[in-house]
Amino acid sequence: MKTKHFSMKSVISMLLAVILVAGTLPVSVFAAQKSDYEDPADNWLKTNNRTNELDMNATVTYETQWCPVCNKDTTVLTYRVPEYTKSGQTAMNHGVKWSDGYDLEGKKKGNTDSGTPGVDASYTGYHYTKSVCQTCGTINSVDGSGAYNFNNNVYGLNSCDHNFFIDFDNTTYELYDEHQHTTVLKKGEYCQFCKGTYAKANIKKESHDLSSTVDGQIGNNRFYLTEKCDDCGYTTSEYVAAKSVVSSYYGTADGDAHTVSVSDLSDSGVHTKIRYGTSASDCYMTSAPNYTKAGYYPVYYEISYKYGGETMVENGVSYVWLLADDSDKDNSGGTVIVLPEKHEHDYRYLETVAPSCDNLGYERWQCDGCGNLDKRNYTKATGHNYKAITIREATCKQGGLKLNLCDKCGSFYAETTPIGEHKYKTEKAQPTCRMTGYTNHICEICGNSYITDMTPIISHAYERITKEPTCTDKGYTTSTCTMCGQTFVSDYTEPTGHDWDEGHTITFSSCTSEGVIEYNCKNCSEKMIKAESATGHTLGKAATCIEPQTCEKCGTVLELPKGHSYSENVVAPTCTEMGYTEYKCDNCGDSYVGNYTDKAEHDYKQTVTNPTCTEHGYTTYTCVNCGDEFVSDYTEKKPHNYKAEITNPTCTEFGFTTYTCVDCGDTYVADYTDKTEHNYEKKVIPPTCTEHGYTVYTCPDCGKEYIGDLTDCEKHIYNKTVVPPTCTEMGYTIYTCESCGDSYKADYVDKAAHDYKKTVTAPTCTALGYTVYECKNCDYKYISDYTDKINHSYIADVTEPTCTASGYTVYTCENCGKTYTADYKDMTGHKPSEWVIDIPATIEQAGEKHIECITCGEVLSRTAIPQLVEKDRTDEDGNSKVGDFSILVTNKDGKPIFDSEISIDINDNVTIKLPSGRLLDYADQTIITAINTDSQQPKSELQIFVYDENNNAATGKTDENGQLKVPNNKTSTGDNSGTVGKDDEDKKNTFVVKATDKMNVVIPNCEVYIGESNNIVVDLPDGIKPTSEYPVIITVTDQHGQPQQGVTVITLGDADYIEKGVTDMFGKITLPTAKDGFTDDTGKVRIDEMYVFVNDENGAIENAFVKLNDDSTISVTLPDETSIDYANRITVTVTDKDGNPQKDISVTVSDTVENSLTDKTDENGKMVVPPLSEDITDENGVGKVNGYNVVVTDEKAPIANAFITISEDGRLSVKLPEANKIDIENRISVVVTDNEDKPVKGMTVVISETAAEGEAKAAVDVTDENGKATVPPTNIDVTDFNGYGEVDGYIVIVKNAVGAIEKAHITHNAEVKNEDGTVKSAENISVELPEGVKFDYANRIIVTVSNKADNTAVKDMSVIVSEKAVEGTETKSLTGVTEKDGVIILPPSNEGVTDKDGKTDISETIPGKDTDGDGKEDTEESKTEYNITVEDTKGKIENAYIEIKDSKITVTLPDTHTLTTSNRTTVTVFDKENKGVANVSVTVTDKNKATATKSTDTNGKITVPVKSTGGGSSSGGGGRGGSSGGSYISSNVTNITVTDKNGKTVSVSKSTDKDGKITLTLPNGIDLTGDNYYTIKATDNKGNAKADVAIILKDKKNNSTNGTTDKNGMLILPASEHKAYIFGYADGTFRPDNNMSRAEAAAIFARLISEQKGEKISGKSNFNDVSKSEWYSDYIGYLSKYGIIKGYSNSTFRPDDNVSRAEFVAMTVRFNSLFNDVKKGSYTVKYTDVATNYWAYSDVAYAKHAGWLNGYADGTFKGENAITRAEVVTVVNRATGRKADEGYITKNVSVLNKFTDIRNNAMWYYADVMEAANTHLANSSNDNETWVK
Repeated sequence: MKTKHFSMKSVISMLLAVILVAGTLPVSVFAAQKSDYEDPADNWLKTNNRTNELDMNATVTYETQWCPVCNKDTTVLTYRVPEYTKSGQTAMNHGVKWSDGYDLEGKKKGNTDSGTPGVDASYTGYHYTKSVCQTCGTINSVDGSGAYNFNNNVYGLNSCDHNFFIDFDNTTYELYDEHQHTTVLKKGEYCQFCKGTYAKANIKKESHDLSSTVDGQIGNNRFYLTEKCDDCGYTTSEYVAAKSVVSSYYGTADGDAHTVSVSDLSDSGVHTKIRYGTSASDCYMTSAPNYTKAGYYPVYYEISYKYGGETMVENGVSYVWLLADDSDKDNSGGTVIVLPEKHEHDYRYLETVAPSCDNLGYERWQCDGCGNLDKRNYTKATGHNYKAITIREATCKQGGLKLNLCDKCGSFYAETTPIGEHKYKTEKAQPTCRMTGYTNHICEICGNSYITDMTPIISHAYERITKEPTCTDKGYTTSTCTMCGQTFVSDYTEPTGHDWDEGHTITFSSCTSEGVIEYNCKNCSEKMIKAESATGHTLGKAATCIEPQTCEKCGTVLELPKGHSYSENVVAPTCTEMGYTEYKCDNCGDSYVGNYTDKAEHDYKQTVTNPTCTEHGYTTYTCVNCGDEFVSDYTEKKPHNYKAEITNPTCTEFGFTTYTCVDCGDTYVADYTDKTEHNYEKKVIPPTCTEHGYTVYTCPDCGKEYIGDLTDCEKHIYNKTVVPPTCTEMGYTIYTCESCGDSYKADYVDKAAHDYKKTVTAPTCTALGYTVYECKNCDYKYISDYTDKINHSYIADVTEPTCTASGYTVYTCENCGKTYTADYKDMTGHKPSEWVIDIPATIEQAGEKHIECITCGEVLSRTAIPQLVEKDRTDEDGNSKVGDFSILVTNKDGKPIFDSEISIDINDNVTIKLPSGRLLDYADQTIITAINTDSQQPKSELQIFVYDENNNAATGKTDENGQLKVPNNKTSTGDNSGTVGKDDEDKKNTFVVKATDKMNVVIPNCEVYIGESNNIVVDLPDGIKPTSEYPVIITVTDQHGQPQQGVTVITLGDADYIEKGVTDMFGKITLPTAKDGFTDDTGKVRIDEMYVFVNDENGAIENAFVKLNDDSTISVTLPDETSIDYANRITVTVTDKDGNPQKDISVTVSDTVENSLTDKTDENGKMVVPPLSEDITDENGVGKVNGYNVVVTDEKAPIANAFITISEDGRLSVKLPEANKIDIENRISVVVTDNEDKPVKGMTVVISETAAEGEAKAAVDVTDENGKATVPPTNIDVTDFNGYGEVDGYIVIVKNAVGAIEKAHITHNAEVKNEDGTVKSAENISVELPEGVKFDYANRIIVTVSNKADNTAVKDMSVIVSEKAVEGTETKSLTGVTEKDGVIILPPSNEGVTDKDGKTDISETIPGKDTDGDGKEDTEESKTEYNITVEDTKGKIENAYIEIKDSKITVTLPDTHTLTTSNRTTVTVFDKENKGVANVSVTVTDKNKATATKSTDTNGKITVPVKSTGGGSSSGGGGRGGSSGGSYISSNVTNITVTDKNGKTVSVSKSTDKDGKITLTLPNGIDLTGDNYYTIKATDNKGNAKADVAIILKDKKNNSTNGTTDKNGMLILPASEHKAYIFGYADGTFRPDNNMSRAEAAAIFARLISEQKGEKISGKSNFNDVSKSEWYSDYIGYLSKYGIIKGYSNSTFRPDDNVSRAEFVAMTVRFNSLFNDVKKGSYTVKYTDVATNYWAYSDVAYAKHAGWLNGYADGTFKGENAITRAEVVTVVNRATGRKADEGYITKNVSVLNKFTDIRNNAMWYYADVMEAANTHLANSSNDNETWVK
């Protein structure tokens, strides 16, 4: 075969590249990172049942969880499936919890929004979960019997926790072509539980990432280049020739230098370097040596080729052969050329040239005489030595390819090999209960597969578990396949129904209300409640004077008492009783006593009682007249007289001594001695061969015993029994103990040999032959002696080859049926046809064509015909191509127009948009030429629409030359306008014409042309005729949009309508002339001979309806989307048709919401609505009037919708919206600036409210230097409920002893000076008390003044306090100056007036003194406080005036009392701890100026005047104690009963001190440290409850607690009140998993502090975003006062934001520090996300140490996560030491606050929520808390 030679690179590399591309085009997929993860969405199985579908797609795991049915941890089969919804949002967002669409409680059904992933649904971040207990078979048992999904075959939604997401990368690469591969990018993270992921596959084309290798092949003089894509594996290769030829030189030694020649045949890029030498090993010269003398010279060379970093070296040798030149030389010395004579050549041999593959070999000979060369002795060409190189092996997918390459010359030719056979491997799949079995045959090369040997699905192997029915639930059988896990439920049985008991009464019925009876089911925990009817009232006794008639059962009053009719009886006084008058009812005998007179004096006798060892000694004072007595003068107890009694120790008890007092019997135990030793007796038990021996030790005194002295077991005595061996069992000996029967086996011997029987089986063509050996004595057998299979007997079945399939022969064995295929014949191959057009291409779609086999009809190749171009742009030559046409766009001179946008529609209508800067211009027409692409002939009648950047348009059709020139003298307006040209003498004018109706809607498809009279003619479309109701407006502009005035236009319409007009200044003509119309897009409209322009602040208003009324006024109606608005004023301008302003035209502007304003145009023809002199403030409180900027705010926020006006004299009026009031609590501020934002000073501002007539308030102020006016002024205020007010930078707090004084009026009066600079009136603060608050010594007024800026006290501020003026009475006023702490007290604290109990408090402050004269105080200021009591022998003295000055007390008695010896006055001085103060000088004065001065005794008492003779005692009246100040026994008896928490009476000892306080001591063995509590009831002698009795309860361990009885005489000790601090929602839920807002957290801590401090929650918040009207305002203000909460740096609190875990911990620690010593710095914590510089580090560490709140299992704290409501109550309870009494809650849950979503204590937070939500009395001890009923 003859081949044509090409260069190595151009042919071989091209061929190999094509071959390799073709070889790699079949699918090749490479993964970026191998990941085992499979997205469920990629393999989603769809079924017709929701639960089945979730089952089919679930990730199934076995887990250990608690099963409440089994009541233990069991193995649970758990199914999890990602949730996919159409919206991408979880169904939980709209309340759906379960896969059947129901909510959490299973009551309300919603939409699961489910879909198919990858089709119409996406992953939500949630997953469905279902579980099946593998022990009991109950579905979803782990969620508890109360859950909706319990034993219900549904899935529930749960959030995929991001902490358990795993990263994956499933990126793959697939070869696309030789330039690109397809990258399927899918990477991200997935939930390790359900396998759900947000990641989606991103498919894109990417260029190959090729890496190159270069391999030198010096034998073939080439470099082999390969490039491989590292991503998809695509590979290509080529050859680069590397060849230089060094040719020998043959010639004559002519005196010139000669050498070898070099030809470089290498491909471009190959760097060649040649070195020469005289020997093969010494090539170093850069140029070949030159020779001049005759001779034969070898030239050795070394050629190095370098390409792409790879180098290869070639060595060789060439020759220089120079023959001697014998030419003669002339005598002149010059060279003479002598031509040789004709002669016979004398040839001599030079060299042999070897033959090549294609060329003959020969010998080269040269004539010795003339040098002529000759070739001789030819040898034949050697021929090519082709070696086959396999480029591509033949496979079942495509034929092979071989390259036959000559190893001598490099010539090659390609050869194909036929398609090979499939290479199948088999994979057998066994049948299961869910899938058929089969054998899959897969070709290892191409992946072709087929399936055989189908076997049917096998039956499920169900394990059935039956659940019996209950009262409310059906019974059923759960069947679970043990192989595949499929589960179904069947065999339902109906619920058994409840079996109710006889019931018990919860609440008894009363007269008016029903009772409640509770019934309990005997079989379950279900309860039923039924009502019991009310009984009705039972009439009691008839009404009397004082008693009403009541119901005997319930006590309800049925008839009111009738009232008394009294008669009088006067009784004289005694020393024990006051005189009085008895009043007795004549009807019922009821009596009472009144009109008391003072008692007579007692005459006491003393009786001394000596002390004992158990009781103090004392003196009893007894009145000889009445027997009244009191006890005083106590003496100490005597010591006990103990007698000792010794108890000796025993072996079980300690010895001790009992000490007993012989006088009183008091006893105690001491002097313990150690126990004695046990006296053990021994009992020895001997050993046996199975039991150890031992000794039993027993103490005869106490019976204690133990075992010791173990001895070893005796040895066994064994007998032998021999068992002989068999062929299956070994022989052995049995050893048995004759004593105990113990036995064992030993002495084994080998099994006996088998005795075999043979059975021979002959071989077949499918099976070997063999022999079976069976033992005659046992069942053992084995197979051996195999023989080879016999040969098959085959029958041949021949299949001939086709175009696409090889022929072959199938051989089948006639004995066994085995087949094989062989004798393949090559396929015949296809015979291709010409291209067949299937679908022609259009601009809407591509076409398609194919080549098919003419033999078999198979389509061999199919390709797309490119879609025709719909859009194109002209190139620099003005050419473009769209559809089937070439479009050329030029100017009038034929110059191309570049970048025109050309498009064509399906009907071959062409649209051309001219490029920017090119307009339709009659002076420079645009020429369009259209050529048919296929025929290259001009296209006539082609419809073309041309427009430019100004939307000027022209239309027309191409002529017979395929041309259209635009604009010309005729066009259509199309959808907008038409452009025509007109010649006016030497000028070429361009006109753009548009027709619109009065609504400015374009009238389309008007024909525009230049008429015979050279005027513009507009021919309106059919059906349109201009009328006054429906006028037509013609607008004429030039190509630049400039209106063309004075252009004559003739308009043609329907019904032979024709009208001629001339355009105005706007280039418009209205036909016929109209008196109304709509504004165009520039906001103008022509009516009659005027133009009206309508604009707002944003620009022109289109479609405003304007009408010229008959009275020459103008009406403007705004379009729907525009209204009269202060934020966007409307301006109407009126001009004549020539643009001259029209003044004093009345214009009325109205909008569609019925706002309307009328005004006249000014000299500029303008009117503005609303007027510029009025405005309404926006949401920022900003308005503008006549150039002034006005800002209106209150103390909380800007005020929107305030109405602002300004009068002609510059007076500003602000009318507040109805919601805003002029209030001293929330002042109104108005700031005025000019156009340059400079403050306007001195402007009068009137601020008024909006309210009903007569109720609105108004206030006036003048702007200050900051342009600000404020009402009410800042120098006045009214105190709030905390008594707090602010005036001019001062904080003023007004209160009295009762508490804060609200609504006190405060005024700050600044210093006023005279003209000469002297002070006219000093700075002061006046306080007017509210009505009802008076000056009172018992309740003094306290005023505190401090600076608001730094909260420092204001000293020496003059304060004037006055009572509120009441008409007809004198107003009382007191003045003082604040002390250094800023406080003033009025009346002064050094004065006082006694109350009805004769008591008052006074104090005196003694300032520090300068003792050394240095001007500084050396002694500290001191304060003395006294409690003063004034009384005489008749009783307490009221209205005595007390004053202290210089530490001396003056008492001025009221006019009703005088100093007499018969009724002496006693003054007692106590300190603030109620202890008597001695040596205080007290002066008592009465109205008669009688005076007595005396110093108090050790009891703080003085009694004046002093009696000069004996008489009655100095005790006070009424048995209220004597002058000695000692204890007394009152005749006012208090009876005490004490019961414990179980209602059992407790016997206590009782004592009463001098103040009546009772101490109760518990008996031995009972103390206050346990969980017990005691109910104490106090009554008088008549059994009536006694309130306000002070009681101390203590035990013998000196633990004590105290309290005061309530109105029912009851007191519970020890117990504290725990108030509820958290509440639920209006729907009865608690929502434990909800986050808590910062405001809700503030409310909790405010309630807790208020409870502990006993305060009212009050406080003023300074945060910008906390309005006083919000529910949380007081809570936040209250916590701010104590520093519990802190806002943000921008002075906000963000109350609605979620409170984070860290923020809540910080608040808890601050709260705790109010009541405890908190040392945060000493604790550390090691959470991975809480660094030591974290803002809440110390708080988190303290809370962790205290056990309030822990971190997460992964070592984090997650401080920025929101804290839930359940977590909040848990933290608060731990921090406050509160712990719920769960037993009490269980018994009393029906009467407690509870929530519908917190059902029982199975919820971890149940107890904590109940503790927090219920107010209760609690007795706390250790870690427990007992709730008190």
